[in-house]
Amino acid sequence: DVDGDGIADMAVGAPQEAAGSGGGPVVREGAVFLFLGGDLEATEPYRLLDNPTGQRDANFGLAVAGGDVDGDGIADVIVGAPQQRSGADADAVVGEGTVFVYLGSRAGPQRRPDVTVDNPADQLFGFFGQALGRPADVNGDGFLDLVVGAPSQESGEGDDRATSEGTVFILFGGASGPRSDGGADGEIDNPTDQARGFFGSGLAVRVEDAREDSTMWASRGPARDLEEGRA
Repeated sequence: DVDGDGIADMAVGAPQEAAGSGGGPVVREGAVFLFLGGDLEATEPYRLLDNPTGQRDANFGLAVAGGDVDGDGIADVIVGAPQQRSGADADAVVGEGTVFVYLGSRAGPQRRPDVTVDNPADQLFGFFGQALGRPADVNGDGFLDLVVGAPSQESGEGDDRATSEGTVFILFGGASGPRSDGGADGEIDNPTDQARGFFGSGLAVRVEDAREDSTMWASRGPARDLEEGRA
């Protein structure tokens, strides 16, 4: 319920949508379409959220989640863009990944994100934001928190570095939403330190008691190629 009217709304991701205007569409920029509840026959979205940076091949909208991360009683929209580049062109980190947070209000979310969360590790091809868990209060402070998968994240140093091991990041919610200072409040690496484990490709958090009942899967490709993961 992103506009606080008591009726559930729907956010639909289209990660390879061409968007933009003027000079022409940006190929595979990605978009998220918001449909307000109450009118099941509506064919036009209430609001279209484009990638705020207009970046090609970012896969904005590959993962979408909803939950009240700022504690105002209105659900917010969280959008993953796992192949988003960060930094200026010369220093851009390719495929680092970014998560955008659009805070809900009586007028619905704005077209520009209220909070932008970059990959805390600034890692090349980490694909931060490829999976988003349903926001849940994992630290018991009354605010719903973000759980973000970066399944291609590497860990370790030098010869012990595990390629595409995968990492899950936790960012606590607050009155202004999650932090945007480049850090994370929690980090879970693949417990087996297995290369190409893709830990964090899928996320599920049981809202009733996330501290006792969190589950995460690592997967790659279609369902038949599922690989084991644990948390």
